[in-house]
Amino acid sequence: MNGNPALFEAHVYGVIVNTGGKVLFIKSVGGLKKYMFPGGTIEVGEDLVDCLKREIKEETNLKVEIVAPVHVETLTFKNPPQLAIYYTCKNPKGEFKISSEHKEYVWEIPSNFDVNLIAHPSLLEIAKNNSKK
Repeated sequence: MNGNPALFEAHVYGVIVNTGGKVLFIKSVGGLKKYMFPGGTIEVGEDLVDCLKREIKEETNLKVEIVAPVHVETLTFKNPPQLAIYYTCKNPKGEFKISSEHKEYVWEIPSNFDVNLIAHPSLLEIAKNNSKK
């Protein structure tokens, strides 16, 4: 690196789908205070899938089967902007426990979720497109 600040941060997020076709949305205590998917920043040298498993475990106490990457986008409303990589995840296992970084969660069929409660509209489309897989 040349000492210049990063142009963006890389993050991974899990679209966790349960057997009923409901998707997990969580709301953080800081930031936008709107619903998103579990996930977070990729640490230097960390594998994308390992990062997502770690973040999901830290934020929800769940273990999931990571199926495949399903969407990539740049979130320019974040500071610094984020390169966001979304993965479909299924078969959540374990006792759900929300982390102290989050204050609310909901399992919901994406077509029933209020778009005004979500961090940005593309999340709802990503959830809709992947909740039936």
